[in-house]
Order: sequence, then C-alpha cells, then structure tokens
Amino acid sequence: METTNGNPCDHLLDCLLGEAPDEARKAFERHLPGCPSCLQQWNEMTEVWNAMPFVAEEAEPPAGLKDDVMNAIFGTERPSGAEMADAPRAVADVRTAPDAAAKTAAIARPRRIRTYGIALAAAVLLIAASIWTVSSRFDEANVVNAVDQPLYVEQTYVLNASDKSMADARGTGWIVCQGNKKKLVLNVNGLVKTNDDEAYQVWLIHEGKRRNAGTFWVDPQGSGVLVYELPQTGGEFEAIGITLEPDSRGSAPRGKKVLGT
Repeated sequence: METTNGNPCDHLLDCLLGEAPDEARKAFERHLPGCPSCLQQWNEMTEVWNAMPFVAEEAEPPAGLKDDVMNAIFGTERPSGAEMADAPRAVADVRTAPDAAAKTAAIARPRRIRTYGIALAAAVLLIAASIWTVSSRFDEANVVNAVDQPLYVEQTYVLNASDKSMADARGTGWIVCQGNKKKLVLNVNGLVKTNDDEAYQVWLIHEGKRRNAGTFWVDPQGSGVLVYELPQTGGEFEAIGITLEPDSRGSAPRGKKVLGT
C-alpha cells in the first residue's frame, strides 16, 4: 500500500524511534496488521527497545564499532524479519512507540541522515548490542564481562551472488566480539521472497564441512538479517554460504546456493 509518504514499510524505524510524522505514523498503523514482514520486525525490535535501559547502562558499543559497521554497509537497504507475528499487540505498540524516543538519548546515535544505510547500521548495532546484553543478564558469570568489556568488530565478510536468477543479491557479515563471546551478524539484500515453507539457510564452512548457522526469511524487497552466536569451541570457519531451502528443518544443504563469500 502506497501513501503520499511512500511505502509504509519504510516508516517502521521512524515509528519505533518516535520520529515519524503524524501522517506517516497513522499510515503505518493501518498498514501493520496486513504486513507479516513488518509485524515480525516490529515485534522483534520492540523487544530490543524494551531492553534498552540495560544496553545503555551495561554494554554500549564504542564509537569505533559504529564507524566500522557504517562504513561496511553504507548505502544498503534496511533489513526485515520473518513472517508471522501478533497483529493486535503490534498495533498497540505503534501507538506507544514515541516513548522509545527518550531511550535513544542514552545511545550515541550518529547524526540522523535520511539514508537506509545509516538506518540499517543503527539497527544492526542495536540488535547486536541488545541481544548480547539481554542474553548476558541471565548468566551471572557473564554480567561482569558485559559491563567491563567493550564490543568490537573482529572481521567483516562480503557475500556475493552465486545464482544467476538472483544476480543482484549481496550480503555483509560481521563477527562482533565481547570478551570471550562472538556473534555473527549477517545482513542480506536482493534475494527472492520465499514461498510456502521455503527458507534461507546459513552455512559456516570449516575444512570442507558445513555447519548450520540458522535460517531466515526476507521482506518483499529481498532484505533480511540473521544473528548467530558462535560456540566458544569449534566455532571456526573460513567461508559463509547461504542456500534457498524447501523448509527450515534441514541439517544439510538441499537447495541451491544463492550467496557465498
């Protein structure tokens, strides 16, 4: 559905931050119940916002990490999550989204520029930092580490198209570290939207062997994000591959490869 402000999907981040104009916010409220992709992303990111006080106090990413991610993905399109979510709860959250704007003051957000690359960088950083801190809260042995040790990007990966039918597909991955923990954050765009039970599956390749790193879905524009916690032992890998699978339950690749390092 189009409005005078463009595609309502494009207003998700501004509504979450409480910075969307009134007309755009109302258009997004009307759009949200009928868009499974926006519903999923809204619910996931709302959970992140609810945890933001912990992020601001315990594990704010340093400026260097923000710069690294911004430079790596500047100009790419915003990510989105999988389908399926609870519509009534999401609509209620939209109306209270401006409350989240006050939380952004605790995070050293870069100067607000109307560029999807900047929005994506902020979202990736927010997701990585928030998931890290929220998961650490429930492990007393890791709480001190979450407070004392900064986040940093250890390595960046570039994924290129492997299938001619998705020649414009691209992806970027980062290994984000804190103390002895590491997470792989992947952003992809240009993929084909899945049908029925189809899912995109990520494989980490080490010495010729493939390990499942999770599944994800994309929005109508072909964008998606995945965050995967690497095991402390046996988490090494040399390459990343992404396949289009008939479902999300496979333990080995069955579909065609669409992206790879």
